[in-house]
Amino acid sequence: MHKILLFLVLLPTFLFAQQLPDRSAFGELAHVWNPAMTATYNFWEASANYRQQWLGFENAPQTAILSVQYPFERANTSIGGYFMHDRIQPLQFTTLGFNYAYKFNLGLTRDDKFALGASVNASQYTVDALEIVVNDPDDELVPTGENGTLGINAGLGFFYTTYAGTRRQSYDSKNAFFIGGAVNQLIPSNLVITESNRLSNWKRELHGNVLIGARLVKDRIFIEPSAWVNYSAVNNINASVNIKMEMKGAFWTAVTYSTNQTVAVQLGLITIGGFAKEDYWRIGALGSYNIGDFGDYRTVGFEVNVAYRFAM
Repeated sequence: MHKILLFLVLLPTFLFAQQLPDRSAFGELAHVWNPAMTATYNFWEASANYRQQWLGFENAPQTAILSVQYPFERANTSIGGYFMHDRIQPLQFTTLGFNYAYKFNLGLTRDDKFALGASVNASQYTVDALEIVVNDPDDELVPTGENGTLGINAGLGFFYTTYAGTRRQSYDSKNAFFIGGAVNQLIPSNLVITESNRLSNWKRELHGNVLIGARLVKDRIFIEPSAWVNYSAVNNINASVNIKMEMKGAFWTAVTYSTNQTVAVQLGLITIGGFAKEDYWRIGALGSYNIGDFGDYRTVGFEVNVAYRFAM
C-alpha cells in the first residue's frame, strides 16, 4: 500500500515537470539530449539501451533507446538518429528523432572543436484509460480506451572540447576540457485527447541542460569527471556528478550521484569487434539505488547499454 501511495504522489512529477527521460549516464547516448554532441569525435557508433526504474513497482518507468551517429569529417558535420520508447503508465510515448551538428575549430587550442547542433523529432503520445483508477468510472470527463496524439518538436545545442582527436590520434589520447548545453521541446504545446478533441493539461514545456567536465589521460588510462544540470519548467532542477575511469580497449567503471539522492555504479567491457581494423563493442551495465528517505520504496533500478564503435 505504501508503494502505491508513493507512486501516486510522484506520478505528477513525471507527467508535468520532468517530461523527458533522465539523461543516461552512458556517454554513447549524449546526442539524444544535446544534438551538438552527435558524433563529436572521429568514430561512428550504433547503440541500444534499456532502463528500468523502481523495481518492485508495477508499471514503473521504463525507457528503451536505439541510436546511430555518423561523422563526415571532411564536411565538418555529423548526423544521427534515434528511436525512443518511454513508458510510465498510463502515459507512454514513442519518439523518432534526427540530429545534425556542424563543427569547426575555434583556435583556442590546436585541435579544439566547437559544434552547433539542431534536432527535430516526432512523438506519438498515448494514454491508456484502462490503467487509470477513478472513483466514478461513469464520469464523462474520464477518457476510455486508448487515446493518443502526434507531436512535433525541436531542439538546439552547442558543445566545445579543447581536444577532439585527429586522424592519427583518438579523442582519449590527450587531456581535454569540455562543456556543452542544449534546449529541448522548443515548441510548446498541449496534448489533445483525441477521443473528445479537448486539451489536456499535459503541456509540453521547455527543457534545458548543461554539461561540463574534463578528461585526464595517463598512458592507457583516463579519468573523466563531469557534472550535468537539467532544468525543466516549472523550476524543476536536477543535477548529477559523475566520475569515470577507463582503460582503453579493456574496460571502464563509473560512479554517479544525483541531487535526487540516487547513487549509480556503472561497469563496462570493451572488446574488439573483429569486423574492421579499428572497431569495438562496448557492453555496459548500471545499477542505481536511492539513499534518501524514499530509498526503501523506490528500491533499485538498472540500465544496460550495448554499443558498436568504428574509428574513422
